Amino acid sequence: MEIMDLPLPDLSPGTRMTLREYTFGQQEAEHSIYLQAALHAGEVPGLLVIQHLLTRLASLELNRALTGRVTVMTWANPVGMQQFVGGTLTGRFDCAGSGNFDRRFPDIGSEVMRRFRAGSCPTNHDDAKYRLMQIARPAEQGCDPVEYLKKILLWRAFAHDMVLDLHCDKTAVMHVYGNWAHEQRAVSLSRCLKASVLLLEDSAGGSTFDQSFHDAWSALRQCGLQCGSRQGFAAVVELRGQRDVSDTLAACDADALVDFLRIEGFVVDDRQPVQHEPPAISALEAVDHLKATRTGIATWRVPVGTFVARGAEIGVITDLTDGQAESRTVMRSSIDGMLVARMHVHFVLAGQRIAMIAGRDKIPGRVSGALLPD
Repeated sequence: MEIMDLPLPDLSPGTRMTLREYTFGQQEAEHSIYLQAALHAGEVPGLLVIQHLLTRLASLELNRALTGRVTVMTWANPVGMQQFVGGTLTGRFDCAGSGNFDRRFPDIGSEVMRRFRAGSCPTNHDDAKYRLMQIARPAEQGCDPVEYLKKILLWRAFAHDMVLDLHCDKTAVMHVYGNWAHEQRAVSLSRCLKASVLLLEDSAGGSTFDQSFHDAWSALRQCGLQCGSRQGFAAVVELRGQRDVSDTLAACDADALVDFLRIEGFVVDDRQPVQHEPPAISALEAVDHLKATRTGIATWRVPVGTFVARGAEIGVITDLTDGQAESRTVMRSSIDGMLVARMHVHFVLAGQRIAMIAGRDKIPGRVSGALLPD
């Protein structure tokens, strides 16, 4: 096991921020994977899963059962972890104004096309990883801390073939985001995690961490690199909701991730991986984001994970201004699909995104490249 602390630019005098990276397995291993948690710093389920995963990886390495190289970034966003507002950790958006922490990552794919389209493309995936790291590596610390953070996360990720980015939603079932190019591998991951839904896209937009990683490898392939299907695999694992934090759940999820590593050949031992029923698969263009039509108190009629028909009542919003509890606005599903996630707070604002429903049919107006709300 190797441990590396990576310093970040200071936010203010007297403060020091670092990332901590654990690496297991041999440097010369044939395949490698990178995992990180809490890029949205307030999404803590992944932080606990990582702690359980570290214990399992250390044991596997000790028993010489780890044949691949596994790197774990224990926390991906120390900047966001310092953002306590009114006693609450607020880690999805940068309070200094740069926006969503998982948007606007560097466009390494375009730089790959510029450098290698005319020739001199890497000849193998090890050379490709080295070239990607060269492109992504931050030049110096003397820049915006959030910009530097995004660059250093990609730089560390590009040392590997695959990445898993651990997140969670508000109140939600386990679900996974992936790319159509790696559908089979994303299904395998989802089955290990017992995910209810797998959401697939070609280009979600927003320049997220996982999209930037995938796009860089996709660009290398377009430039002529011959490599296996593993290279460039990136998935976002949504570990249910923000309140789903327990050692029982985290241990189960860590075991599921190890089972995925077994299937991928990272772990060789006498245990058989457990795979559950395949998830429902939805194109990201078939996902509807329900918005509140008025300000008030939202109460829900159905739990997450429920299949709802078009027009079905999923909740109500009670108005607070006319003094009548009967003054309610019914929230209805606009599509047939599964209620994957919803808000975990009950006071909602008009126009606020409060629920996500995954259907089968693409929704008019949902355009590839602009599929993620901020």
